[in-house]
Amino acid sequence: MDVKYKSLIKNIGYLTISNFASKILVFLLVPLYTNVLSTEEYGSYDAIATTVSLLAPFVIANISDGVMRFLLDKKQDKNEIMSIGLKYTSIGIIIMALLALSNRVFHYAGFLNGYEFLAFLYAAFYILNSHFAQCAKGLNQVSVMAKAGVVSTATMILFNVLFLLVFHLGITGFFLAHILGLAIPTLYYCAKIEPWKYSPFSRIDKQTKKLILAYSIPLIFNTIGWTINSSLDKYCVIYFYGVAASGILAVSYKIPTILSVIYSMFTQAWQISAVTEYDNNDREKFYSDTYLFVNALGCLCCGGLILINKPLSRFLFAKDFYQAWQYVPFLLVSVLFNQTAGFVGPLLSAKKESNAMAKAAVAGSIVNLVFNIVLIKIMGVQGAAIATAISSFVIYLVRWWYARELLERRIYSKLYLSWIITIVSAVAEILSVQYFVQALALLIIIIVNLSEYKRIIHYLPIRRTRI
Repeated sequence: MDVKYKSLIKNIGYLTISNFASKILVFLLVPLYTNVLSTEEYGSYDAIATTVSLLAPFVIANISDGVMRFLLDKKQDKNEIMSIGLKYTSIGIIIMALLALSNRVFHYAGFLNGYEFLAFLYAAFYILNSHFAQCAKGLNQVSVMAKAGVVSTATMILFNVLFLLVFHLGITGFFLAHILGLAIPTLYYCAKIEPWKYSPFSRIDKQTKKLILAYSIPLIFNTIGWTINSSLDKYCVIYFYGVAASGILAVSYKIPTILSVIYSMFTQAWQISAVTEYDNNDREKFYSDTYLFVNALGCLCCGGLILINKPLSRFLFAKDFYQAWQYVPFLLVSVLFNQTAGFVGPLLSAKKESNAMAKAAVAGSIVNLVFNIVLIKIMGVQGAAIATAISSFVIYLVRWWYARELLERRIYSKLYLSWIITIVSAVAEILSVQYFVQALALLIIIIVNLSEYKRIIHYLPIRRTRI
């Protein structure tokens, strides 16, 4: 088997363990907290978690992405890169502390009132956990990421059950469980990566720092672009309909999370392969073949989840949360576009074209804001889900434009036909059309991508026996 495929599949295997552990099993806790928490409480938690993910790239200058990319470059001094990363993450945590303290005094963020200390702890460990995960990826220690995911899951499940069902701590317990779910795997990363060996106060070459920042800073817009794309709709819904409606929309993201997890198992491994294979002569074929595989798998999963959306929602969403089912279909389509754009991102990373990713993120954010305002007024909360899908497609389109020379033209007929069929299925589900339409759409998706599924079935068992 070709070494590049072997490396990609091995890393996907590790990350499958990590993502299944840290996302899918925790996903099964949804019925627990939709029974225990009110829509307002969950809406407040989600608003804080979203705000942290928006602020984090700014306060650390998005240094984690730069550290990961330059650690993969064999010509760079890894010790120096790690030190630069620690310096900026330390500064970011201090800024988060000051922001939480200032809100305690001035109360400028109402949803944060009373939760400032918990929000700071969540932010600090969110930054550290995310940064060390990128460091592990840059050092090609993907197995460490996988094990950290298992640790995170075990921690989160244990403390959610303990704090919510045994001690009845409500929203405070829910917060603490998520904080510990970040803190304990962060300690595991520390044990493996040993960051104390790299002082943030050590002498750093200014040229190296400038190179990393020149790559990282434009990616701030890329990083927050993804967050904005999945969170701006919640802020708009809060503005027009209140925190309770936002809580319902936030819960509706839980089913699309299944598709995100499936994709993320691949995308994180793909970041490494896209960079390491960039200088090879057959890169276009490798990238295009992998692209078709990703799209075939994504459309199959998306169509399948749309088909079982209502029964799955009945199982997962308790009480007032059940109405979230109606927002799931277009959020699934949004994930499909998002993750296809996520496939193109590492190609731009390999080219070190971070500016292109920044442009895509800015374009997507502007489209998201405009369509959220317009469609929410016309269609209510459903408009927010559709706006998210539209902006996700725009992000993909801009990224594709800058990376198109790395992909063969033969891939596009299958790609766009599969997307059109998936959108038809989503519309049919929202309109409560008979399941026959969604089932037929799924069958057509399978037929269109049959050659890809055959190729997967034919080759994967052989590759597994050789790894």
